[in-house]
Amino acid sequence: MSRLDKILQLVSNKALGIQELLSELNENISIATLKRNLSTLVKKQYIVKTGEARASKYQLSPSYQFIREIDLEEYFTVDTYKRVINKNFNSELLKTLVLNPPEIFSQDEKESINKLNQEFKNRFNKLDQHVIKKEYERLCIELAWKSSRIEGNTYSILETETLIKTGIEAKGHSKEEALMILNHKQALDFIQENKSKFKKLDLDMVLALHAELTKKLYIDQGIRQARIGITGTQYRPPANQADIKFYLEEIIKLVNLTEHVLEKALLTLTFIAYLQAFTDGNKRTSRVLANAILIANDFCPISFASVDESEYKKTIIMFYEQNHISPLKKLVLEQFEFSVNNYFL
Repeated sequence: MSRLDKILQLVSNKALGIQELLSELNENISIATLKRNLSTLVKKQYIVKTGEARASKYQLSPSYQFIREIDLEEYFTVDTYKRVINKNFNSELLKTLVLNPPEIFSQDEKESINKLNQEFKNRFNKLDQHVIKKEYERLCIELAWKSSRIEGNTYSILETETLIKTGIEAKGHSKEEALMILNHKQALDFIQENKSKFKKLDLDMVLALHAELTKKLYIDQGIRQARIGITGTQYRPPANQADIKFYLEEIIKLVNLTEHVLEKALLTLTFIAYLQAFTDGNKRTSRVLANAILIANDFCPISFASVDESEYKKTIIMFYEQNHISPLKKLVLEQFEFSVNNYFL
């Protein structure tokens, strides 16, 4: 572990001064060297300095808390009701990120993402319209199947294909399950018809997409007016409708301020699910809206077809409770690569 990593680890739980850090590091270095190390971390926005002169203290910045690596499996060894968590919506984190949009992906990761997407675009541009239509249909089937399955839908992928292609519902399943899947198809059609409108998000388009995904499912439209709970966590999203609308608009602002397309999609996937602006359909809206951003910006859509539903839910709960995006970031990178390698070939 490098000295910079050691410093980050030391200040992860509490703010420390220069002398405290020298003692904890247990290395034969000068104060001048330590100050240079700290200055580097401050410039990277990994830590923040409070106080002056001898009263100076250093602690992790909210933006670094947001992106730092964390062990997902170790976290979930602790029982749901014994975990120490952030129980309320972290509006200060959102405010910090809007003022200083984070670079979630490293330069190497961005280069890898851009290379993968260029491979996708090169292939896509050589395909005729018939093949493109068939490939979109295949991706749509797999996205509708997996996104619905994450929500507890019991349709198989083959039953989903039959439903989307023929409209014939599978026996032994509820009408609501069929509607959930068909709504995904209609939402993706809506995105294709309004592709340019998702290049820069606005509130009306987010609400319209949620309406497409929840049509005929007896789910209230628009921003919710009542408190809701979430299974598997003690995190409780905000209850006041005016606050929810404000935070949703701030999330939209953050996404629009972010430059890299896959970072835009990742932030959408994360914060739309975190805010829970609707009475139901929040996570499916986050997944489809993230894809709307990718499609609008000529990036390969993500089907999530190979994702483990339990692992996906863990990454979301991790963010609800600790505001760490790294597990979901890893999942998105894996799923983006999977999609590039499996669609529009």
